[in-house]
Amino acid sequence: MENGDSTKRSSRGKVRLQDIAELAGVSRITVSHILNPRAGSVRVSRQTRERVLQLAAELDYHPNLIARQLTGGRSGIVGYIIDSCAFPNWITCMAHAEEVLSAADYRMQVGLLHDRVDLLEKHLDDFYSRGVEGVICSSHTYLNFKPETARLFRRFNNLVLIQEPVTRGDSSFIGQDQEYGVRLLCEHLFSRGRRRPLLVNLKVIDWTQYKRISSFVETLREFGVESPEELLVLDDIPAEHRQFHRGFTEKLLRREPDSLIVFSDYTALWLMRELQERGIRVPEDIAIVSNRHEKYGEVTRPAITGLDYHFDRIGRMAAELLVNYMQQPAAQKRELREVLVKPTLIQGESS
Repeated sequence: MENGDSTKRSSRGKVRLQDIAELAGVSRITVSHILNPRAGSVRVSRQTRERVLQLAAELDYHPNLIARQLTGGRSGIVGYIIDSCAFPNWITCMAHAEEVLSAADYRMQVGLLHDRVDLLEKHLDDFYSRGVEGVICSSHTYLNFKPETARLFRRFNNLVLIQEPVTRGDSSFIGQDQEYGVRLLCEHLFSRGRRRPLLVNLKVIDWTQYKRISSFVETLREFGVESPEELLVLDDIPAEHRQFHRGFTEKLLRREPDSLIVFSDYTALWLMRELQERGIRVPEDIAIVSNRHEKYGEVTRPAITGLDYHFDRIGRMAAELLVNYMQQPAAQKRELREVLVKPTLIQGESS
């Protein structure tokens, strides 16, 4: 048939396999085998295959994924859950995971949530109903999730978590070694002659926050610091979203620290501004280091010392592990992998 006939047929509505079969002069089953290849597909001639593929392209045919799955085909979709309050580093992590998945011919469906386990369950229900072939989740470490996460993830054979879960041993994960990171910052400050580092952190609602705090206290004890718990400042201030108010800065200074370990470069920038307005020099009077390095911390004056947690590498590693799982036979037991990536200290001028 001429192209005009193909266009006319496609304008009637959604294109069906039967429409392509009639135009190509073959059976519907033959078209299905060509457009939805799977194990056991029949062989067809090169000319027939090329004709069917050409017609499918001309008619802008899109396969019915649900129907494909019911007949044993693959969806080619991976579910990815990310925190709706995620910082730019986590977007970088997801972008690198997507590159790996795309190269392996998978597409990503994204679910957003913050600290609500009910939304986690709804996203996972949605993923399951759509027949995703695997799941990557980077928003699961809230302490109030603990009783639920293992149950919610159990139905997914192909699952990789980003960050260490609250309960280890149930799922594979690629995480950041938070304990090693805080120790690295403390040792760096002590090597610079600092003896009263203050850890500035939000109140603990997340497993990774707990790991940072416990590592800080343990490291200070090893260095002979008495009552290291007194060098913790836990506050409800959302430091990533609004500036430090004057009362909070004064609260820090009353502890008489010679150095500050803050959550991120963004937090460090606000604190440096507040300290400079009081005539306090960084790093001469107070050193500042960041637990999460970001690129703009390198172009400030002074440039910020912080930890590179290799978000790009973590995203790629998580996706590569998931692809490996998805390409194994469904009945094969998945080998549990638990990987903690150690951060690198980026030396700036703030310490």
